[in-house]
Amino acid sequence: MTQKYGNAKSHPSHGRRQNEASRSLIRKNIHSSQITTSFEATHHHRVLKKNILSSHSKQNLHNNTANEKFHPLVHYLFHDTMRSQATILELSLMAVFATIVFGFADFKPQFRPQSSFGKKSKNCLGSGNIYDSNANDDGSSIFDLSSLQNRLKEVEENEKILPLVVLDAMLPKQVLELQVNNALLIELVRECMARESPYFGMLGIARLANGQAVHLSRGVEVEILEDRLSFLPEGKGVKMALRATGRRFQVEEGSIETVGGEGGYTQAKVKFLISAEEEEEEIRNASRKDEEGNSGAYDRMSVARAIKKAEEFTIPNGNMPNNLSLVSRWIELAREKERSPGQIDALLEDLGEIPPASEPSDRAFWIGALINPLPALGVALEIRPALLTARKAEQRVEVALDGIRRSIKYMDGSAQLVS
Repeated sequence: MTQKYGNAKSHPSHGRRQNEASRSLIRKNIHSSQITTSFEATHHHRVLKKNILSSHSKQNLHNNTANEKFHPLVHYLFHDTMRSQATILELSLMAVFATIVFGFADFKPQFRPQSSFGKKSKNCLGSGNIYDSNANDDGSSIFDLSSLQNRLKEVEENEKILPLVVLDAMLPKQVLELQVNNALLIELVRECMARESPYFGMLGIARLANGQAVHLSRGVEVEILEDRLSFLPEGKGVKMALRATGRRFQVEEGSIETVGGEGGYTQAKVKFLISAEEEEEEIRNASRKDEEGNSGAYDRMSVARAIKKAEEFTIPNGNMPNNLSLVSRWIELAREKERSPGQIDALLEDLGEIPPASEPSDRAFWIGALINPLPALGVALEIRPALLTARKAEQRVEVALDGIRRSIKYMDGSAQLVS
């Protein structure tokens, strides 16, 4: 039986604005043509078709429309229909479709503000229209699909640029509250809020076995929560809360640069990482290596094992009191150790429901965020850097399993918390 922890949060979807005149014209076409879902031609349609074909040949129809300035999509639909001897019903459907196409030509898509810094594209969607610069003689513009595709690509590329802050390793959905008096960070926060793009990349620090501290190249995108942001009086800094959005990333090598000259903050081009795609790639790589006769680095059963191991977090465990699952037992013990009343409940509210075992990587990240909360509870070894740098789903699940088991043993007094 699957157990649920925390509360799922819904995300409001963005509605589309549609041109009112287009909707009116669509209704008029539908009512006038009496379009139905059945494609059987009635006697009335057959008579009309016969009259049309007898008075106008296909060539005449083609000639009569060749000089008209229709949208290319309408030309394609119209000529293709002529070749197949279109019925009145098909022509009516074409008219409705063309109306929809031209109706949406006025629609201006809205995108989340870009994560570019100091630069704003003149062709960015949402900042201007999406018409091609070439216009007809009457001043109307032709909808240019290639132009739209280029602008979409530009938005996508710009969105891959993030300013970077090295502060603390965070996992998806974690919330970090802090008060800092760092001039560089305050400048970054002000600029992000001024551009209405309150996002930047958070990187942590890992400590190697020899004691050396190194900056991680993998992190998470964080959002500055506007309702919990306050700039304090001069000299006291800023108080804010940062929430990890769930988008992990890898800093692309050689892309780090300084913004605003020497002493400015850094930004870099990043590759966003999606757990499901990483797991699919694992399987593809395993199959590809097997076909080439190689083995060792890739294992086609690795993801399947990760899913099986991920089930252990929430299934009844015979080694726990009352056969509690690992997650239930950890929560039970952690409530006795929380540093402030309601800390664990607030943590579960932030994290939402635990992902299913069929999503082993995301489930492992959820476990890491649970046992290494912010602020730290001091009841588990630090596993967040290990989770972020792990390349395979099975490795992530094993790190999370080891972390939660050790934490439980520490809290129930059966073992010391040693690395």
